[in-house]
Amino acid sequence: MKLNTKTFLLLMPLVFTMASCGGNKTQGHTHSKETAYSYDENGHYHSCSCDENIRFDYTAHTYTTNSEGINSCSVCGYVENQAQEQVWKVIKSSLEKTANYNGAFTTILNADINVSEGKMKGSQIIAIDPNSGKYLDSMINKVYNPSTLSWMEVETSIEKVEIEGDKYTFYSFDGSAVEAKYADKYYGQYLKGTNPLNTFMEGSFNGGENSFVNILLKMESYSEINKFLPELFTLNTKSGNFITKSEMKDNLYVFNFYTKDVRDNENEGVLIDHNKADYSLYFDKEKLVKAEIFVNMYAENFNGQGQTITYNMAYDFKYSFDEELYNKQTFDAKPTPTEYLEGRANLIFAGGYEWQGPYGNSKINEKVTEKAAERGLELYYDKELKNKVSDDELLTTLPKTYYVKQIVDSKHAYVLLLNETNYKTSSLYKKYIKEYTEKTVYTYLVYEYASTYNITGFPSSKDIENLNAKVTVNGEEVKNSSVSLSLGNTYTIIVSKDAISNPLQ
Repeated sequence: MKLNTKTFLLLMPLVFTMASCGGNKTQGHTHSKETAYSYDENGHYHSCSCDENIRFDYTAHTYTTNSEGINSCSVCGYVENQAQEQVWKVIKSSLEKTANYNGAFTTILNADINVSEGKMKGSQIIAIDPNSGKYLDSMINKVYNPSTLSWMEVETSIEKVEIEGDKYTFYSFDGSAVEAKYADKYYGQYLKGTNPLNTFMEGSFNGGENSFVNILLKMESYSEINKFLPELFTLNTKSGNFITKSEMKDNLYVFNFYTKDVRDNENEGVLIDHNKADYSLYFDKEKLVKAEIFVNMYAENFNGQGQTITYNMAYDFKYSFDEELYNKQTFDAKPTPTEYLEGRANLIFAGGYEWQGPYGNSKINEKVTEKAAERGLELYYDKELKNKVSDDELLTTLPKTYYVKQIVDSKHAYVLLLNETNYKTSSLYKKYIKEYTEKTVYTYLVYEYASTYNITGFPSSKDIENLNAKVTVNGEEVKNSSVSLSLGNTYTIIVSKDAISNPLQ
């Protein structure tokens, strides 16, 4: 297993994964106490770093009352039980305002990562101003050198949109060279989104509209959260738990949740994952202002080899564009842009299957209709296929959606690979989880010769057993991962799975 540092810093999702450390509890072992306070309803204490049942310095809570009448301990931040609902009311209001936020903001992230091979740490700053199109992403990653007892910088990258009149230029620096491409003003907004929640909560319970944030916003009370979130979490894990609490801390309203689960991942060669994670989201009365995440995971492969990864991540959110920081990031040499950024188009195929992403290797000055014709497609503005896309329309980095009609000739073979995920839940949870089928397109390929196509994402035996998975080619179920292609034919491959194999009844 190899750690990809950028994956942790750039794409940190809300995955309920990460494993228990569990220290050795052998005779003669010296216990050490955690720095942060733990607490129960009566008092606070320091937990043992290797045995959660051992407590140090147990002391009764000392309560103070804030302007909203919420009683919290001045030492550890614990909120009296009768005040939990009132705290959650403020948190939810702030969460709603953050979820609807669409303005300029700056995110500052610092992370410490420990893996079996050693220690790493990184820092990242993202600043976005959707009104002007300005965008900045600056990231530095370091590794610890035990022989010199020092940190070495191993990766530096900067991405920036610069604006001169009507000309927008996207620069990227990978630590050795600067590249430049032409962009439009929406590129910064499209690249990272404009909502702070999306910078670190990109994961979800079941994907799409069933994201963690959307489910949380549907919860009307703290007692409702405590009752249903743990059960919703168990729908997607083999075993595990999900514990929540709300509190006042440092004059901020905090929503905490702790997850622990065990799962396997045969597709990636993992025999078993033990995962544990702690999340703390800090709100003022308006928006999310800070997030702290601790993750511990242990994974073992089929050969019995294991790896432990732990990391701490801290986010700070500023609801303004950091103009000073933006202007400080300069390049020693600025190359002349030689090409445009890749175009972007969302294509809707028959049956509602959607393909999203860069449109092949197209550049934004190329015509949409010409690029579609190369793939045997005609594009329309409407799903009834009556309003055809104009011949002179150009690709752009601003996403657009087109509806597809397939045109077939005798000199090519056409392969459309689709993914269909059926999200299922019992009637008890339909208030929180939307029951629907997500339909996406993996790839659309055009072959100029007869060949054998290997189906990407063919389900494993575990998938077939646990997720009711199957693969159909032109409506006929197949049991192996290869298809013989003939010229002049089309092949519609659907890989179908259930997102929740055993929903609660």
